[in-house]
Amino acid sequence: MARLCCNRNQVFYLQILSTKEKKIQVEDSVKITEHFIVVLPQLLAKYSKDAEKVTNLLQIPQYFDLELYGTGSLEKHLDALLREVKAIVLDHSDMDVLEACSRLYCTLCNEELLIHNKVALARTELVDELVDQLNQLLGSFLNEGEGLCTEEEGIHCIYSTLRRITAFHK
Repeated sequence: MARLCCNRNQVFYLQILSTKEKKIQVEDSVKITEHFIVVLPQLLAKYSKDAEKVTNLLQIPQYFDLELYGTGSLEKHLDALLREVKAIVLDHSDMDVLEACSRLYCTLCNEELLIHNKVALARTELVDELVDQLNQLLGSFLNEGEGLCTEEEGIHCIYSTLRRITAFHK
């Protein structure tokens, strides 16, 4: 059944779904989510060097039925996803990629989800690792009495680590 609706000089059809159609739509959504839960970590690993593809792939989970991660058979794929996202954060310094990673953690840390504690712990561990890395870099470049070393590579590492931390601080 379709109904014609008018709104501000625009004409469009509003489709009213039957109970059976709604059930099919929910089932399809679950199947798509289950599929992407399994393949997303693999896709991220495959395209991890391509900033644009990674940024786009990291947006997919916002459309998932994230409750499915809490089921026993799919929980291992959450671990794989978190490992891949961590590897991406440690490998990239592109702010679009880092912000997409940060948004993904925020999406998965929704307190209404069963997985939020696990994801929050993984995010905290990642940020702690980045802060430790920054402290080590700063320590290695601070020479007694000589001040900060100006090696270009060292400064780039410090800068990249600061960018990673900044993406998760926002």
